[in-house]
Amino acid sequence: MNRFETWTSLAMLSLLAPISHAQLALDPLFGNHMVLQRDQPVTIWGKADPGADVAVSLPPHTERSRADDDGTWKLTLPARPAGGPVTIDVSSGDESIAIQNVLFGDVWVCSGQSNMYWRMELVDSGPEYIERASEFNRVRLLQINRTWDRTPREQADTIGWRIPSPTTAARFSAVGFHFGRILNEQTDVPIGLIQTAWGGTPAEAWTPIETLEARPDVYKARLASLAEYDLTDEQIERLTAEALTKHQDFAARAWREGIGQSAGWHERNHDDSEWPEVTMPGWADTQVAKAEGVTYNVNGIIWLRKTLDLPASVEANAAELRLARIDEYDETYVNGTLVGSTRLVDGGRSRSQRRYDVPAGVLREGPNVIAIRLMDTRSSGGVIPGESYPFELVHAAGSSPLMGVWKAKIGFNGRENGGFPPPPSHALPTGRPFRRPAVLYNAMVYPLTDLGVAGVIWYQGESNSGRGDEYRELFPDMINSWRERWSEARDDERYELPFYFVQLPNYRQRRDEPRESSWAEIREAQRLTLDKTENTGMAITIDIGDPGDIHPTNKLPVAQRLARIALEERYETPMPPKTGPMPIDAERHGNRAVIEFDYANGMTTSDGSRRVEGVALAGDDGVFKWAEAYISGDQVIAVVDSIPRPRRVRYAWADNPKVNLVNSAGLPATPFELDLE
Repeated sequence: MNRFETWTSLAMLSLLAPISHAQLALDPLFGNHMVLQRDQPVTIWGKADPGADVAVSLPPHTERSRADDDGTWKLTLPARPAGGPVTIDVSSGDESIAIQNVLFGDVWVCSGQSNMYWRMELVDSGPEYIERASEFNRVRLLQINRTWDRTPREQADTIGWRIPSPTTAARFSAVGFHFGRILNEQTDVPIGLIQTAWGGTPAEAWTPIETLEARPDVYKARLASLAEYDLTDEQIERLTAEALTKHQDFAARAWREGIGQSAGWHERNHDDSEWPEVTMPGWADTQVAKAEGVTYNVNGIIWLRKTLDLPASVEANAAELRLARIDEYDETYVNGTLVGSTRLVDGGRSRSQRRYDVPAGVLREGPNVIAIRLMDTRSSGGVIPGESYPFELVHAAGSSPLMGVWKAKIGFNGRENGGFPPPPSHALPTGRPFRRPAVLYNAMVYPLTDLGVAGVIWYQGESNSGRGDEYRELFPDMINSWRERWSEARDDERYELPFYFVQLPNYRQRRDEPRESSWAEIREAQRLTLDKTENTGMAITIDIGDPGDIHPTNKLPVAQRLARIALEERYETPMPPKTGPMPIDAERHGNRAVIEFDYANGMTTSDGSRRVEGVALAGDDGVFKWAEAYISGDQVIAVVDSIPRPRRVRYAWADNPKVNLVNSAGLPATPFELDLE
């Protein structure tokens, strides 16, 4: 081969070889309409060709960096006060990127589980503020997509920053949106909100693995659970098959043995006048349980009946029954005729939208009865509330809405028959890998920590219920681990990230007598976190939960209480008192307990009663009894005649306690348990 042929061959090979040129790119956290943290040095990073020079310009400053061997570059601009909009120019060689409409203000991370994730479109205050969303254009929204990883990720998964609009606000965290809106309205500082939340997740999933490993005695069970998430394919296949068989067999038994079918509960003429009333859409299990005096959510079969009066024109025509989405399975009848079913044993999808054809001749003039034989295998069950799916009967004369009062009755109680075995997705940890220790921290928190932020708001704890003692250690450790990482990113050991959180609200059925409570244990762990961890604040919500719904729809007061704390602590705006009454000390004076409170300005009862509800005392036997309690200045004095020497005092110690102790701002006192000195 001569020299010309050699040169030609090399040239051709070079044309066929893949091009290794890497385009200039910013990390996904940076983009148009973003908010950068004011009064902190601004770190910006991204990718370019290895060794390429990169310049970032924010007049009057320009900073330069060089991409390392893997193309990563990072540089820091001087701190800026609140303001904007500005444009930041990023360039490398002949490539350039302009980040436009950038505001400098305060960036808040909104994290936790489903009550933080709960969207504006699903809450009471949603419609008004969604319609007005474009008014709040100095608030900017960034959602981190739900994802997990076993090792820390360098990049967050997000589609970028958005200006509020009816569309973007509707699907953003309601607590987060209201919190940011209130801060902006009160301070005129631009607010950036980063939603990084995932429903049904425990705190250990949001905690670095190194934090758990540093205390193996405390987190022995969490560390041991790693093996359950790391099963072999063979183990997963075998255990999944076993769990599915148990689940399906029990479901088949429930359909077969449940009363209702044989009693004619699906028939048009069945007398349901004595059945309890429930509201649909809604969670049927919690409503019917409360009505029938059952002290837990009913997993099994619940029958729902609704009577509609229809004109004669419907009789000769077909119709369509639209039942929104049902959690989880159903058989549905119209005037005793089965018109459709979505069943586990038939491979039906739970929580799917239901649309069933009603054949001609089934409907008739006068009363018509829709009967739903609903199966709930876990958690809450019913017609899923807070959604926009159609819930109606469409017929020849128009349509009849189905919202409102239905009748309900339990047809098969799973607990009384041995308990509904969980499906594989809940029986095996591998079915919910996002609950594995550290995986959400790795994917949804760690990639944010180079970004300057003003603080964190947090709403979580439900998924750690039953492990209150562990949560007393885990929650402060998680907070400190986040702070350490944000401090490392700034090379500032004094950087103490503000962390404000929501104490769990009231939930489930109210009890007549004092007893133990897994939710009270979590609330106490949250209260004690205030003492263990500096620069924290707690929004007390024991008065604004929903006993029948783990996702209360009144999210606005939650955000208002978080914002009240932030305004006083972060923005130095006096908000006396910033929170509800908090116990400072409890002493025994003879047979009386005397509890002294902070944030007790104008302490009173919300119902005007002299008696403070929800106070209980225990003596040497450890048995708690309701106390006669009343307010005296900044103190509450409690006594139980049959306990001459009280040892411990509790307030609001129940899943859903009766409470009435508030301060002058109407903010409720925190639940607590204290030893008496």
